[in-house]
Amino acid sequence: MQWPAMGLALCAVVILTVGLGAAPWMALAMSSTFVAYSVFKKGVEAGPTLAMAAETTLLMPVSLVYLIGAHFGVWGGDAVRGGAFGTNWHDTAFLAFSGIATGVPLLLFGVAAKRVTLSSLNIGHYYNATLQLTVAVLIFGQAITLPHMVALPLVWLAVSLFSLQALRRDRQVRMARKASVNASIDDIVL
Repeated sequence: MQWPAMGLALCAVVILTVGLGAAPWMALAMSSTFVAYSVFKKGVEAGPTLAMAAETTLLMPVSLVYLIGAHFGVWGGDAVRGGAFGTNWHDTAFLAFSGIATGVPLLLFGVAAKRVTLSSLNIGHYYNATLQLTVAVLIFGQAITLPHMVALPLVWLAVSLFSLQALRRDRQVRMARKASVNASIDDIVL
């Protein structure tokens, strides 16, 4: 079922490309980085907290350069000079909460990366993308076009096929383990 699932996903990308007049490059780039990050997290030997602390430490200099540049108006001129932090309580609270809202899921993702298969881990990115689409439409008023309405169900059908295949494979592995344990017990008893 994996090949039909990939075919459906490819059809969704083609429908979006033709319907919107351009390939969804940003979505494809984001999904590629999500997959690369998943592979990285799966291969890291350290625990999730230590790994996230290392990631944060490595990215801190880049973030500081960006924030200092934003403060002095280097990125975008005077329109963003000074940044948003501290200008009013709403933006300051929102920015402070966004750190928690980002950090907690990343820690949970690090825990999941150690416990589930890579394919199962990456299926979670579809939930994230769907939630982002829901927020974009319901809160920010993003328009949904016909290509979007056709492509999203195709993607979810592909995810469903892929998930069914993964569930079947998992069930077969559990049954094989159970049969192996039962055979071992029978050998001991006999």
